[in-house]
Amino acid sequence: MEGKFRICFETNAECLELKPRGSDIATVTSSLIVVHNGEIVFDTGIVLDQDMMGFQSQDFGWAEPVEEEKFAATLKEFRRVRSPLVFI
Repeated sequence: MEGKFRICFETNAECLELKPRGSDIATVTSSLIVVHNGEIVFDTGIVLDQDMMGFQSQDFGWAEPVEEEKFAATLKEFRRVRSPLVFI
């Protein structure tokens, strides 16, 4: 799959660039769900291991970060919540 896409966070003006790989993985154990005005606007699985990093989504499949260090650093800024949804 060709192309890239960006996910930007308004709170810190950071953008993550990801490249879809045209595949899927089955090892996702964490999720990022963004809700705006009571509606889910973005939903993806997250893999953040030493051997593998990326997002797994029904919309785009498996996508790996273009800059792994920036990807890991940005995601580590989020507060870990052990509930099904985080309301922003």
